[in-house]
Amino acid sequence: MSGIGGVCIPEEGNEVKISNDVPPNETSNIADGLYISSSNVDDRAAIAQDVKAISNALKSGNARLAKDIYEGGLNSNIYDAVGINTGEKRSLAGFSKEAQAKMNQESTFNIFRYALQDSYGNYMDEPAGKYADTFVNFAFSNTKPKALAADAMVALNLWMYISHVLYDTVTKCEASTNSSPMGVFSSSGALAQAIDEAAAFGSVTGVFSSSGALAQAIDEAAAFWIGDSQQTGNSRTGHLLYALTEKIGESFGQDTNGQVLVNTNILKLLNNAKSTVTFVNACGPRSNTHLVLRVIVDKIIIQMTIPLIQNLLYNLKVYDAGRVKLYALSVVPLIAGCNPSSYSYLKAILIDGEYHARDFSDVVKALQSSYSCLGLSCSEIGTYNGIACDDRNTAFVSMGGYLPTHNVMEHAKIDIDILQIQIFMKMRAYGAAKECYMYGRNSYKGDERRSLRDFSTSIYRQVIPQYKTYTQYYDDLDYAHTLILQAFEEEPPFSYISSDQKHEIVIKTLQHMVMGMYALRGLYDANNLCSMEDDSSNTKAEISWDEGAAFLIGSLAREGNKLGDGVLLYSFANEMCPFFDTCTKWRSGVSRVSKELVTLLYAGQAELESRNCQALVKTTNEINSLLYVPLFQGALYYSSMNQDLAAGSPEGTRAAAFIFSRAILPVINVADRTSASAIDVNLDFDSNYKPIPDGLEAVFGAFETAVQNMDGVDCTDIGSFGTMNACQGGTGSESKGKRSGARFIGLSHCMLFVTLILFHLVW
Repeated sequence: MSGIGGVCIPEEGNEVKISNDVPPNETSNIADGLYISSSNVDDRAAIAQDVKAISNALKSGNARLAKDIYEGGLNSNIYDAVGINTGEKRSLAGFSKEAQAKMNQESTFNIFRYALQDSYGNYMDEPAGKYADTFVNFAFSNTKPKALAADAMVALNLWMYISHVLYDTVTKCEASTNSSPMGVFSSSGALAQAIDEAAAFGSVTGVFSSSGALAQAIDEAAAFWIGDSQQTGNSRTGHLLYALTEKIGESFGQDTNGQVLVNTNILKLLNNAKSTVTFVNACGPRSNTHLVLRVIVDKIIIQMTIPLIQNLLYNLKVYDAGRVKLYALSVVPLIAGCNPSSYSYLKAILIDGEYHARDFSDVVKALQSSYSCLGLSCSEIGTYNGIACDDRNTAFVSMGGYLPTHNVMEHAKIDIDILQIQIFMKMRAYGAAKECYMYGRNSYKGDERRSLRDFSTSIYRQVIPQYKTYTQYYDDLDYAHTLILQAFEEEPPFSYISSDQKHEIVIKTLQHMVMGMYALRGLYDANNLCSMEDDSSNTKAEISWDEGAAFLIGSLAREGNKLGDGVLLYSFANEMCPFFDTCTKWRSGVSRVSKELVTLLYAGQAELESRNCQALVKTTNEINSLLYVPLFQGALYYSSMNQDLAAGSPEGTRAAAFIFSRAILPVINVADRTSASAIDVNLDFDSNYKPIPDGLEAVFGAFETAVQNMDGVDCTDIGSFGTMNACQGGTGSESKGKRSGARFIGLSHCMLFVTLILFHLVW
């Protein structure tokens, strides 16, 4: 029997059989009253003793012993459903090694996987899903600093596992809401299933009760955050994330009342979460408990991120290369889900490359630029050793060149939901993608959140002139929502779609059928409010106008970000402009459509200020017509990529062409039914038939005729495609406001397809 740090380690062959059991309904007094649980979670809190033993082993130079404890566990016993000790141990390594199986449909975990994986799905030659374990093992192999491995298993393994426990609680609450007739777990149904599942993973001590099944999971998260032997506000007595937060928070001036603010907030939120799930009929039929709980859990995760950012800033400043790498790994992946350009820059320097002191200012600037999209502010992070931070004016940053008169940045953040759904779809985390669509994640309105589902089913779209045209054509008030659900559930016509096609259907529908229509709702609301005489209505009109702009441009296309970050219609027009020769100048990356859109938005802003309502109507209608242009371009672009595909082809481009056609078919049908029929047949999504069965020329001809018969659509904005000239040589000044035809001739297939393929590989 060997010992380290006051802990006895059984030698091989001399294991001690532990027989002590735990009273199932006994509460835990974690860290002398720091948190009072309603269930027994002492076994979870004991994981802190593993961290202590590992730290002591590393300090004494016994890396083998430290790794044995990390891999096999030592102090955190696993109990069965009735509180009987199984003889197995919970291990810090297991938190990471089992992550892929347990967390494969969870949002935060999948953002990390996406951000860290290479083209083979690996991080440091191991599956990206076990990135935390991979880094800990890397740290074990490095002697400086000795404690790096122990720090890593707390900041990476344990941090992500706590997020899993919390998100799993939300999932179980929603499942109970949808399945339990009594609104609570019953001993014969949902409760028994939950007990079996939890016992299989060693995550439950004692018996669930109808009122405490989910509260126990919250207790578990608190135990893993705090650990045993922790004293309130003491950074030197504990070993888990609470102690880490106290230590770094003190350096950042966050300790004002004997405990740093982050820990105060997290404990308060944990208690709020527990109260939420223990109300009578919480998580019951027609209950919104899971929605409230989801917001609380996301707020906890945001608070949990603060000490990681603080540690990254601190170690950047003191130039501790090992811990810079560690805390970059804990923070930078989160930025991939909300600020792609800053993520790419930070990953290249801090994770893939080697950080140098000369990079300090630029790295800090890139990190701080992401606070807002992470749901944080400079004041919440605090300051250390002169690291300046000022985010007081971020609410009025230009969006794609348009500066709103009112703060609509929270509205604009709905595009982050689309970005994250895009990530989840790529990772095949369809559960996380659907959750984000249904309930929202990033765009807040008070304590509630906007959701893309709300946008796609809103009754307020009736204010838009063409909304009735769309609902009549599809015989469905929520036509876009229907498409999205059919794709998620793989129902006809998407019963046999590939993962790429599923991705394209969901994302393109959100971008071009949901967001464009809902943005117009804001603009037309502004028109209706403009004619009212009172100042209050005019202010509301200005806000509605800015909201419409936010939904067309988004937060990712704001000033300071790369043009390629955006995911809404403004940014798609910029993506198309090199292929249609419609960029404002060579390689500028900004399309004429986007430039004209911003010009018209400013015109509407001025017309509202002067209450020139008649002019505002004209401006709004011009924007409405302008928004068709990138939809035409998208349909033509993807049609050209599909003409040589076979029946049943799995390429995502086929699904993309289908969605772009559906985004404009209702209005084309009004202009020319014959053209609409031809487009419908050739761009339909039917795996039994070859795409573009009538040939590309027939499709081009149908679009040509359609544009010729549509009022307000300027063919010069659509532009030229390869050797095609959309206006037969016409210019913008000659054709503006006319019914301009689009004749497509002499397509150079070889050059065009090389260009298309190169572009399609970018994302």
